[in-house]
Amino acid sequence: MDVTELFSNLQKAWDGIETPAAFFARGDKYEHQLEKAGQGKNPELRLAFALATFEASGKFEPALRDWEAKKKSEKTFPKFRVYMQQEFGKHHKHNKTTAKSIGHGIANSVTDKQTEELDQIEAQAFVLAEFANSINEQNTKQFKEMMELFKKALNSKDSPKPGNQNRGGGGGGGGKPKKNCPHCGLLVYHKPEKCFELEANADKRPAHWKSVKST
Repeated sequence: MDVTELFSNLQKAWDGIETPAAFFARGDKYEHQLEKAGQGKNPELRLAFALATFEASGKFEPALRDWEAKKKSEKTFPKFRVYMQQEFGKHHKHNKTTAKSIGHGIANSVTDKQTEELDQIEAQAFVLAEFANSINEQNTKQFKEMMELFKKALNSKDSPKPGNQNRGGGGGGGGKPKKNCPHCGLLVYHKPEKCFELEANADKRPAHWKSVKST
């Protein structure tokens, strides 16, 4: 995309359906591409556009009036992101409660506990989105590396222990003492006829198996 197209995408209006967190995250993506094209960040411009698009939706008039009444030092773009997500959560909860009270739609089957759980999930998703938006590129890389290490640790923890796969079949000893195998010459748990050194067991050898005779 060229700069003009990126600016056009950055200024796409809120559709009234997606969460403000998703709306702002979409803008962040285009802003990052503009930075790569040599265009600096402009939080004042993004704040002005965000105010205009949420006003045009007509869904947050009282909340936006309260925003305008705030001190100038408090009316920053990062604070507006948080403020609109909070207002969206209140608005969403109010709509579900209203629908339930008149008995229409699927909200009729939503219990108070389920409503509370949904709100908590939305809040957690918002916190994660805003956390991702607040950290810089270097921290993002470190975070991804940390998550990869965490995944590897989990996979290592869940994977079964190999136990003598390199020498022969029959698994671990199960408390039995090791015996000297006449074929591989090692102290092992497997029975002599199960030793991988035997050509009869060639089809059972693991992919990483190596003969002791080749070392």
